[in-house]
Amino acid sequence: MSVSLEVKVGLRAPGLLRFRKGLGDPAERQEAHARIAKASLEFTKRFVEADASHATAARLGATPTGHAARTAKKIEAEGTPEAAILKIPRKSRLRAAFGDFEIRPGSGKTYLCLPAHAATYGKMPSSFPKDAFKFAILHAHRIFPVLLFASGPEQGNVAFWLRRSVKIKENRALLPWDQLPVLAARVAGKYLTELAQA
Repeated sequence: MSVSLEVKVGLRAPGLLRFRKGLGDPAERQEAHARIAKASLEFTKRFVEADASHATAARLGATPTGHAARTAKKIEAEGTPEAAILKIPRKSRLRAAFGDFEIRPGSGKTYLCLPAHAATYGKMPSSFPKDAFKFAILHAHRIFPVLLFASGPEQGNVAFWLRRSVKIKENRALLPWDQLPVLAARVAGKYLTELAQA
């Protein structure tokens, strides 16, 4: 993403010289980009933390895990002489803001474990006792491998759906794409004003 600014300068000679020198100085450009990066980072973190969409938790009647707040903490930013950079963690749901993608099991694993019950939401089978679940195959219009609760009041109910892969659809609303250029232009404009008046 790039931001273009149209700068109209009405400065006398000394101010104009400082302005032109500042734009040509890599250190000054890095400072400008660092300010943009910092403002963008703070804004994006607040935006991600405020994400109240907990569709799976609501469907299962589970307590939200707070994944949005944890993901927001992992976002980073950097200002270089060339650009203001916002670093979004690849291993998070924010990846969908950049397009469709597919999740597959890690090395040595056969299935992804998707929670099917409030008691398993936000958890993995490994966080339960070894005998908590039993593997089964459900047959409907197609075959569904699952983990069932092996005992207790939920015995026989599905605890986890098992999938060999999951396709995640693009969701650009996860990041503030429209607001970031406006923010960057505002921060850059303020910096350029300071530069001309220094």
